[in-house]
Order: sequence, then C-alpha cells, then structure tokens
Amino acid sequence: MGKSRYREDEEERLADKVTEILKKMRKKKSTRKEITSPNGEDGGADGLTPKNIEQPKQAKPATPNANSVSVDQNGPTSQPLQKANSTNSTDNLSEDVLNLLGQRIIEKRNFAPSIHPSIAERWSDIIKVGLPKEERAALVKKYFTPENCTFLDPPTLNKEVELAVNEPTRARDQRIVTRHSKLQSCVASITTTISTLIERKNESELPLIDG
Repeated sequence: MGKSRYREDEEERLADKVTEILKKMRKKKSTRKEITSPNGEDGGADGLTPKNIEQPKQAKPATPNANSVSVDQNGPTSQPLQKANSTNSTDNLSEDVLNLLGQRIIEKRNFAPSIHPSIAERWSDIIKVGLPKEERAALVKKYFTPENCTFLDPPTLNKEVELAVNEPTRARDQRIVTRHSKLQSCVASITTTISTLIERKNESELPLIDG
C-alpha cells in the first residue's frame, strides 16, 4: 500500500515537470515568432534579427564641389615655377632673419660663362675615357718648346746617379719625366697662342690674353 502510494506521487511529480517544460517550450516558440523577420530570413548566427538594431548606412560617394575644385586649363604647374617660388621666398627674408639662421656651410659656387657645347662635349669625353695613347704622343710632339723657354724642360738624372739607383727608382723617375713632358707641351701651346695675340696689338683681344 505504501509503495503504490509513493509510485503515484512520483508519477504526478514527473507529470508536473513535463507539463512545466512544455509550457516553457511553447512560450519560447511564441517569442521567437514575434522577433523573426516577416520573410523568415535569418538575421544572425542564431537565426534572429532584432528589430531595435539599426543597420549601418552606406556612406554616399563624395561629389566634387564646383566652387572648391579649381581646374587649371593650362595644365599642371611646372616644376621650374615651383622652384622659382621657393627661391623667391628665401630671397624675401629680412637681413635679421638671415643672420639668425646663420651662414650657409656650403658657399655658392661661381661659374664662368659657358663655352661652346662642342668643346664641352669633347672635353667631357676626354675626362671620362681619356685620349688614346697614339693621340697623346702626337700632341706632345706637335707643340715644341719655345727657344727662349728651355727652362720648361724636365730635369734629368746624371749618368752616375742613374747607375747608382735601383730599377724601381729609375722607373719612378721616368714616369715623372713623362708627365713633365706632357705639361711642357701644354704650356708651350698656351704661350704660343698668347704670344700671337700680343703681337697683333689688338686691344679688343686683351680679355683673351687675360684669360
């Protein structure tokens, strides 16, 4: 009698729990229907799209303003003009400001007037590559030392000294004599040109002599 009564109580208790669980499930189901979208589309990871959350609006592309954008009909500003403007801004500084800034470390280099482009191109090639050996020898032989300028001749070793020194010293001395001979020919050509200008007695050519 006691066991059957206990069993009935246990069954009633389980039935109450089942009924309570079913009520909770029906309540959740009704709540889900209220917050889902009308089209039944899923709005997130759990299939719900809350109505009170606003979707971010896409930013509209910026449209150019005719008043704020100016178009240069003549094309972009040239780089030399910008450089000139920056130079003018520096020149417009007062003397007091320039004194506060201090002197420039690298001084402005002064140049002579430009020479003929053909001369500049050929001299540039000579400096970069050098003259061929045959042409150098021909130029050295072309310009002779003036008769009254024998002091331009390179000094030579005495025979006794040449025999007393070793071979590396003799080779070094010969290299110095070769360089001296080249300089001698250069000076001879310049002095011949200057002497010719002086003999003309043309005052308009005095700047050439001074140069």
